[in-house]
Amino acid sequence: MGLFSRMKDGIKSKANAALDKAIDPEKEIEMAILELEEQRKAALQELISYKATAKQMEEDIKKQEEKAAAWEKRAMAAVKAGDDESAKTALKAKKDCLVEAQKIKRDRDEAASYAIQLNKSRKEFETKLQILKLKKGTLATQMAAARSAGGDAFGNDTSVWDKFQQAEDRIEEDAIATEVDAAMRGEQAAEAELEAKILGAGTAAGVTGNSTDDALAAIKAKVAADREAKQKAIAAAAAKALEAGTGEGAKKDGDK
Repeated sequence: MGLFSRMKDGIKSKANAALDKAIDPEKEIEMAILELEEQRKAALQELISYKATAKQMEEDIKKQEEKAAAWEKRAMAAVKAGDDESAKTALKAKKDCLVEAQKIKRDRDEAASYAIQLNKSRKEFETKLQILKLKKGTLATQMAAARSAGGDAFGNDTSVWDKFQQAEDRIEEDAIATEVDAAMRGEQAAEAELEAKILGAGTAAGVTGNSTDDALAAIKAKVAADREAKQKAIAAAAAKALEAGTGEGAKKDGDK
Protein backbone atom coordinates (compact mmCIF):
# COMPACT_ATOMS: atom_id res chain seq x y z
CA MET A 1 0.00 0.00 0.00
CA GLY A 2 1.36 3.39 -0.96
CA LEU A 3 1.99 6.39 1.25
CA PHE A 4 -1.05 8.41 0.19
CA SER A 5 -3.30 5.35 0.26
CA ARG A 6 -2.22 4.67 3.85
CA MET A 7 -2.89 8.31 4.74
CA LYS A 8 -6.34 8.23 3.19
CA ASP A 9 -7.35 4.97 4.88
CA GLY A 10 -5.64 5.82 8.16
CA ILE A 11 -7.28 9.20 8.61
CA LYS A 12 -10.68 7.89 7.52
CA SER A 13 -10.50 5.06 10.06
CA LYS A 14 -9.86 7.54 12.89
CA ALA A 15 -12.87 9.71 12.13
CA ASN A 16 -16.49 9.06 12.92
CA ALA A 17 -19.58 10.51 11.32
CA ALA A 18 -20.12 13.20 13.95
CA LEU A 19 -16.52 14.35 14.37
CA ASP A 20 -15.78 14.38 10.68
CA LYS A 21 -17.92 17.45 10.13
CA ALA A 22 -16.53 19.24 13.20
CA ILE A 23 -12.76 18.74 12.74
CA ASP A 24 -10.92 21.23 10.59
CA PRO A 25 -9.66 19.37 7.45
CA GLU A 26 -6.39 21.30 7.54
CA LYS A 27 -5.76 20.13 11.10
CA GLU A 28 -6.35 16.54 10.05
CA ILE A 29 -3.71 16.90 7.36
CA GLU A 30 -1.37 18.49 9.91
CA MET A 31 -1.85 15.44 12.14
CA ALA A 32 -1.00 13.18 9.22
CA ILE A 33 2.13 15.22 8.48
CA LEU A 34 3.25 14.97 12.12
CA GLU A 35 2.84 11.20 12.00
CA LEU A 36 4.86 11.00 8.81
CA GLU A 37 7.56 13.20 10.37
CA GLU A 38 7.90 10.69 13.21
CA GLN A 39 8.36 7.87 10.71
CA ARG A 40 11.00 9.90 8.89
CA LYS A 41 12.87 10.48 12.16
CA ALA A 42 12.74 6.75 12.91
CA ALA A 43 14.34 5.97 9.54
CA LEU A 44 17.05 8.55 10.19
CA GLN A 45 17.74 7.05 13.63
CA GLU A 46 18.11 3.63 12.04
CA LEU A 47 20.71 5.04 9.66
CA ILE A 48 22.65 6.53 12.58
CA SER A 49 22.54 3.16 14.33
CA TYR A 50 23.89 1.49 11.18
CA LYS A 51 26.90 3.81 11.14
CA ALA A 52 27.82 2.78 14.68
CA THR A 53 27.45 -0.89 13.78
CA ALA A 54 29.53 -0.47 10.62
CA LYS A 55 32.33 1.12 12.65
CA GLN A 56 32.33 -1.82 15.07
CA MET A 57 32.45 -4.27 12.15
CA GLU A 58 35.51 -2.51 10.71
CA GLU A 59 37.23 -2.83 14.08
CA ASP A 60 36.33 -6.53 14.28
CA ILE A 61 37.73 -7.14 10.78
CA LYS A 62 40.97 -5.40 11.72
CA LYS A 63 41.28 -7.51 14.88
CA GLN A 64 40.80 -10.76 12.97
CA GLU A 65 43.38 -9.76 10.36
CA GLU A 66 45.85 -8.82 13.09
CA LYS A 67 45.27 -12.18 14.78
CA ALA A 68 45.89 -13.95 11.47
CA ALA A 69 49.20 -12.11 11.06
CA ALA A 70 50.20 -13.04 14.62
CA TRP A 71 49.41 -16.71 14.01
CA GLU A 72 51.54 -16.69 10.86
CA LYS A 73 54.48 -15.35 12.86
CA ARG A 74 53.98 -18.14 15.40
CA ALA A 75 53.92 -20.68 12.58
CA MET A 76 57.19 -19.36 11.19
CA ALA A 77 58.78 -19.44 14.66
CA ALA A 78 57.64 -23.06 15.07
CA VAL A 79 59.14 -24.00 11.69
CA LYS A 80 62.45 -22.43 12.64
CA ALA A 81 62.37 -24.45 15.86
CA GLY A 82 61.63 -27.63 13.91
CA ASP A 83 58.18 -28.05 15.49
CA ASP A 84 55.96 -28.89 12.51
CA GLU A 85 52.90 -29.82 14.60
CA SER A 86 52.84 -26.45 16.37
CA ALA A 87 53.29 -24.76 13.00
CA LYS A 88 50.25 -26.63 11.61
CA THR A 89 48.16 -25.62 14.62
CA ALA A 90 49.14 -21.98 14.15
CA LEU A 91 48.33 -22.11 10.44
CA LYS A 92 44.88 -23.56 11.12
CA ALA A 93 44.22 -20.76 13.61
CA LYS A 94 45.35 -18.24 10.98
CA LYS A 95 42.93 -19.63 8.44
CA ASP A 96 40.07 -19.51 10.96
CA CYS A 97 40.79 -15.82 11.59
CA LEU A 98 40.83 -15.01 7.88
CA VAL A 99 37.56 -16.86 7.28
CA GLU A 100 35.93 -15.03 10.20
CA ALA A 101 37.17 -11.71 8.80
CA GLN A 102 35.55 -12.50 5.45
CA LYS A 103 32.25 -13.37 7.14
CA ILE A 104 32.25 -10.05 8.98
CA LYS A 105 33.02 -8.26 5.71
CA ARG A 106 30.03 -9.95 4.11
CA ASP A 107 27.77 -8.83 6.97
CA ARG A 108 29.21 -5.33 6.64
CA ASP A 109 28.56 -5.24 2.89
CA GLU A 110 24.98 -6.51 3.34
CA ALA A 111 24.34 -3.89 6.02
CA ALA A 112 25.80 -1.20 3.78
CA SER A 113 23.51 -2.26 0.92
CA TYR A 114 20.50 -2.11 3.22
CA ALA A 115 21.55 1.32 4.50
CA ILE A 116 21.85 2.63 0.95
CA GLN A 117 18.31 1.46 0.15
CA LEU A 118 17.02 2.84 3.44
CA ASN A 119 18.60 6.21 2.77
CA LYS A 120 17.19 6.23 -0.77
CA SER A 121 13.72 5.44 0.57
CA ARG A 122 14.10 8.12 3.23
CA LYS A 123 14.91 10.75 0.61
CA GLU A 124 11.94 9.71 -1.53
CA PHE A 125 9.76 9.76 1.58
CA GLU A 126 10.92 13.28 2.43
CA THR A 127 10.13 14.42 -1.10
CA LYS A 128 6.58 13.09 -0.83
CA LEU A 129 6.24 14.67 2.59
CA GLN A 130 7.27 18.06 1.20
CA ILE A 131 4.75 17.69 -1.62
CA LEU A 132 2.04 16.97 0.93
CA LYS A 133 3.03 20.05 2.93
CA LEU A 134 2.91 22.23 -0.18
CA LYS A 135 -0.44 20.80 -1.28
CA LYS A 136 -2.11 20.68 2.15
CA GLY A 137 -4.04 23.90 1.52
CA THR A 138 -5.51 22.55 -1.70
CA LEU A 139 -6.26 19.18 -0.10
CA ALA A 140 -7.98 20.83 2.89
CA THR A 141 -10.13 22.97 0.59
CA GLN A 142 -11.21 19.97 -1.47
CA MET A 143 -11.94 17.93 1.67
CA ALA A 144 -14.05 20.75 3.13
CA ALA A 145 -15.91 21.12 -0.15
CA ALA A 146 -16.63 17.40 -0.25
CA ARG A 147 -17.96 17.47 3.32
CA SER A 148 -20.18 20.47 2.70
CA ALA A 149 -21.71 18.55 -0.17
CA GLY A 150 -22.74 15.82 2.26
CA GLY A 151 -19.89 13.38 1.64
CA ASP A 152 -17.83 11.41 4.14
CA ALA A 153 -14.66 12.67 5.84
CA PHE A 154 -13.01 12.89 2.45
CA GLY A 155 -16.15 13.21 0.41
CA ASN A 156 -17.40 10.51 -1.93
CA ASP A 157 -14.94 11.81 -4.48
CA THR A 158 -11.52 10.43 -3.49
CA SER A 159 -9.77 11.62 -6.65
CA VAL A 160 -7.59 14.06 -4.75
CA TRP A 161 -5.91 11.12 -3.02
CA ASP A 162 -6.22 8.72 -5.93
CA LYS A 163 -4.21 11.00 -8.20
CA PHE A 164 -1.37 10.99 -5.71
CA GLN A 165 -1.72 7.22 -5.29
CA GLN A 166 -1.69 6.52 -9.03
CA ALA A 167 1.53 8.47 -9.48
CA GLU A 168 3.07 6.75 -6.47
CA ASP A 169 2.04 3.29 -7.68
CA ARG A 170 3.77 3.83 -11.02
CA ILE A 171 6.97 4.79 -9.22
CA GLU A 172 6.74 1.93 -6.71
CA GLU A 173 6.04 -0.77 -9.32
CA ASP A 174 9.21 0.11 -11.23
CA ALA A 175 11.21 0.53 -8.04
CA ILE A 176 10.08 -2.80 -6.55
CA ALA A 177 10.84 -4.71 -9.73
CA THR A 178 14.27 -3.13 -9.93
CA GLU A 179 15.05 -3.71 -6.26
CA VAL A 180 13.95 -7.37 -6.33
CA ASP A 181 16.08 -8.06 -9.38
CA ALA A 182 19.05 -6.21 -7.90
CA ALA A 183 18.65 -7.97 -4.56
CA MET A 184 18.62 -11.42 -6.17
CA ARG A 185 21.64 -10.64 -8.31
CA GLY A 186 23.38 -8.97 -5.39
CA GLU A 187 22.82 -11.94 -3.09
CA GLN A 188 24.14 -14.42 -5.64
CA ALA A 189 27.16 -12.23 -6.31
CA ALA A 190 27.80 -11.82 -2.59
CA GLU A 191 27.73 -15.59 -2.02
CA ALA A 192 30.09 -16.22 -4.92
CA GLU A 193 32.39 -13.44 -3.73
CA LEU A 194 32.47 -14.83 -0.19
CA GLU A 195 33.33 -18.33 -1.41
CA ALA A 196 36.09 -16.93 -3.61
CA LYS A 197 37.47 -14.81 -0.78
CA ILE A 198 37.42 -17.71 1.67
CA LEU A 199 39.21 -19.89 -0.85
CA GLY A 200 41.67 -17.07 -1.46
CA ALA A 201 42.20 -16.66 2.26
CA GLY A 202 42.98 -20.33 2.57
CA THR A 203 45.38 -20.14 -0.36
CA ALA A 204 47.06 -17.06 1.06
CA ALA A 205 47.51 -18.92 4.33
CA GLY A 206 48.81 -21.91 2.44
CA VAL A 207 45.81 -23.99 3.53
CA THR A 208 43.62 -25.77 1.00
CA GLY A 209 40.63 -27.76 2.19
CA ASN A 210 41.27 -29.54 5.49
CA SER A 211 44.97 -30.19 4.88
CA THR A 212 47.70 -28.10 6.49
CA ASP A 213 50.56 -29.88 4.72
CA ASP A 214 50.60 -27.40 1.85
CA ALA A 215 50.44 -24.52 4.30
CA LEU A 216 53.36 -25.95 6.24
CA ALA A 217 55.34 -26.36 3.02
CA ALA A 218 54.58 -22.75 2.06
CA ILE A 219 55.72 -21.46 5.46
CA LYS A 220 58.91 -23.53 5.26
CA ALA A 221 59.59 -22.10 1.82
CA LYS A 222 59.01 -18.59 3.17
CA VAL A 223 61.35 -19.21 6.12
CA ALA A 224 63.99 -20.62 3.76
CA ALA A 225 63.63 -17.62 1.45
CA ASP A 226 63.99 -15.22 4.38
CA ARG A 227 67.06 -17.10 5.60
CA GLU A 228 68.61 -17.04 2.14
CA ALA A 229 67.92 -13.30 1.81
CA LYS A 230 69.58 -12.63 5.16
CA GLN A 231 72.60 -14.72 4.21
CA LYS A 232 72.96 -12.80 0.96
CA ALA A 233 72.70 -9.50 2.82
CA ILE A 234 75.38 -10.62 5.30
CA ALA A 235 77.65 -11.82 2.50
CA ALA A 236 77.22 -8.54 0.63
CA ALA A 237 78.00 -6.53 3.77
CA ALA A 238 81.07 -8.67 4.46
CA ALA A 239 82.33 -8.26 0.90
CA LYS A 240 81.84 -4.50 1.11
CA ALA A 241 83.71 -4.36 4.41
CA LEU A 242 86.54 -6.48 3.00
CA GLU A 243 86.77 -4.26 -0.05
CA ALA A 244 86.91 -1.17 2.13
CA GLY A 245 89.62 -2.76 4.29
CA THR A 246 91.71 -3.74 1.28
CA GLY A 247 91.50 -0.25 -0.14
CA GLU A 248 92.54 1.30 3.16
CA GLY A 249 95.53 -1.08 3.41
CA ALA A 250 96.70 -0.22 -0.10
CA LYS A 251 96.47 3.48 0.69
CA LYS A 252 98.64 3.08 3.77
CA ASP A 253 101.25 1.14 1.76
CA GLY A 254 101.30 3.93 -0.79
CA ASP A 255 101.83 6.56 1.90
CA LYS A 256 104.89 4.69 3.12
